[in-house]
Amino acid sequence: MSEAGLSPLAQGISLPVEGEKYNSPGSIDVIRRAGDEAIVLLKNDDEVLPIKDERVAVFGRCQINTFFVGYGSGGDVKPTRKVSILDGIKSAGINYDTELARAYKAWCPDHIPDEGTWGKWPFSFPEMPVSDELMQAASDSCEKAVVVIGRAAGEDRDNTLTKGSFFLTDEEEALLEKVDKAFENVIVLLNIGGPIDFTWLKKYSNLKGLLIVWQLGQEMGHAVADVLTGRVSPSGHLAQTIAEKYDDYPSAAHFGDPDSNEYKEGVRVGYRGLKEALFPFGYGLSYTTFDTQVLDYKETAHTFEFRTEITNTGKRSGKGLVQLYATIPGYDFRTLVGYGKSDELAPGESEVILLPVKKVQVSIYDTDSESFVIQKGFYEFFIGDTPYDTTVKAGQATVTDDIVVQKCESITEGSEKLKERIHDRLPAPVETIVQEQISFDDVRAGKYSLDDFIAQMTPAELSDLSRGEGDMDSPNAIKGNAGVFGGITPALKKKDIPIINTSDGPSGLRVCRYSSLLPIGTAVASTWNRRLTEELYSSEADDMKHYGVDVLLGPGMNIQRNPLCGRNFEYYSEDPYLSGMTATAAVRGIQSKGAAACIKHFACNNQETNRYRNSSDVDEKTLREIYLKPFEIAIRESSPKCIMTSYNQINGVWAHYNYDLVKTVLRKEWGYEGLVMTDWWMQLADSPEFPGVKNNAYRIRAGVNILMPGALTRGDVGFVHDSDPENYLTLGELQENARYILNFILLR
Repeated sequence: MSEAGLSPLAQGISLPVEGEKYNSPGSIDVIRRAGDEAIVLLKNDDEVLPIKDERVAVFGRCQINTFFVGYGSGGDVKPTRKVSILDGIKSAGINYDTELARAYKAWCPDHIPDEGTWGKWPFSFPEMPVSDELMQAASDSCEKAVVVIGRAAGEDRDNTLTKGSFFLTDEEEALLEKVDKAFENVIVLLNIGGPIDFTWLKKYSNLKGLLIVWQLGQEMGHAVADVLTGRVSPSGHLAQTIAEKYDDYPSAAHFGDPDSNEYKEGVRVGYRGLKEALFPFGYGLSYTTFDTQVLDYKETAHTFEFRTEITNTGKRSGKGLVQLYATIPGYDFRTLVGYGKSDELAPGESEVILLPVKKVQVSIYDTDSESFVIQKGFYEFFIGDTPYDTTVKAGQATVTDDIVVQKCESITEGSEKLKERIHDRLPAPVETIVQEQISFDDVRAGKYSLDDFIAQMTPAELSDLSRGEGDMDSPNAIKGNAGVFGGITPALKKKDIPIINTSDGPSGLRVCRYSSLLPIGTAVASTWNRRLTEELYSSEADDMKHYGVDVLLGPGMNIQRNPLCGRNFEYYSEDPYLSGMTATAAVRGIQSKGAAACIKHFACNNQETNRYRNSSDVDEKTLREIYLKPFEIAIRESSPKCIMTSYNQINGVWAHYNYDLVKTVLRKEWGYEGLVMTDWWMQLADSPEFPGVKNNAYRIRAGVNILMPGALTRGDVGFVHDSDPENYLTLGELQENARYILNFILLR
């Protein structure tokens, strides 16, 4: 389908908002609290923060043109309001330089930034020049300076090693130089979606405070002001490593190729591949201090259990974080295996935090035996503020023999081995002895089984069920929807199969109604607070219920392999355990009111450049331990009702055609019973194993249930011919595919 044939929404054109302003009860409060806990304090020399009664000069256009969220399908939300950083500072009663603010307010409307078009988003906005006279006036009247530096984030384009993207612009450097000379106390706020270059930090002797304030959704300004004033002590911690320079990142030399990227760093992603960092994974300062002690440690048949106590040893209230790392035989790095965040603790107050670690968490994939194995050897556990600063030994264990915890099958076998596997596992067709016509409502009422219903469906009906209606913004659902599936043809409607609608997300509903704008995924992970995360996404579930949205396309949970990936802002972390547990909390929140979460993008969607055709070339050990692991955790811990495949190829096979990814791992090994859908549209291709099976038939054979948003004219699944699976789908395959779709609808 040509771009001209797509709906405006599918072309990335934002549709106007309709209806009355609406905020789900409690959503404003929880978005603000999530923002409070997401902000990461990286530097606070001479206790320059919090701001007390001092007069403050605020520089940088992003105090007004604040980045609230990233661009693309996850950011086109219509909130009832957006509180800028300057609005938050004003509302909090901070004594700020109004004359300087007035200069920015006059300049910004005359220099409206170009926000680009789909996939051509800006990296940053041009900065306002500050005259010597304006700087001098601000310096004469203010004791402290706050400089806001912003970076956009966006889908369908990666960041670049250029000024204005990964590096500061000349104008930003000039502004910092002027401010550093004029003020003895400088605070920088980074309004960003992911890490940038930090080599500039060493240039400015008066730069004493540094905060990553991320992109925090509609309550952005209030959350920033909460931390600046000390109303809230910062408790955010990095969910990714910030290296000294870009070349230090383990993936630096193998990222950005438009055709394929070899994951040569293997499992050494982020902190696993760095011996030191400028700001390590897990790092984050507070306005107070904490001490953590291990009260008890015991080993059971299936777990290591730690009872810890965290105490506020400082002079201010705040929330503390306990991080638990393990050493694993054969690896020379420590791995995150547990964490827990305290409630608000007053000075001197303590809280007991229990950290149960499943033994499977310390297993590694053994390629020779095709198994996850707890290797024999010596294991140690440490409490620390980062993987490098693990000062408190929490426990140890000795494993005398290798323990196989899960037997797997190789998923990087050649085509002949895969063909044999598929042949051996072709499902048998279902039959029924029921003569009367069955409706889907009859199945709901328990009068007949789902298989009885499926057995009466024709191959054409089964084929139609495997595809969405055809485009985004369907007239059969809320305006601005991402697409619908289910009862999309007269024949399917006649059988009482309902229409199921979807909405982009997860930072809010991308529909033509007012809804809550949540913090970006990276910010959510930086809270390290699963209870708060679940509460945050439960508020989004309220929006879904209010507007009748069935499926939210999120959370996004791919590994942040490289800091230049344009879609990192939607994702959680470089660490598979933190990513998986954060996604678990998000899914529980989204599904708390009866709707469905659709975790994405399965798998290895770690680059946006040529994302529709690029191949992620990764060995099986790395694939299983790093890139599939967060999905496995989320599925086992929260049972998401849907999962979406990624656009990219994995080792040369598109994810939506990847039989082993879906049927071998997801279905057989993990026991997943939910719905599998494509990302929006797919690449047309023939099966290497079965040349007559192509496009949608190839997809169904791979176990991907629905092409979204569909298009009934985009190729047929082929005729059903049970005696010739070399060239056709079997009836059993179509019926099995329908069973997953209808079971999803039935159990909603």
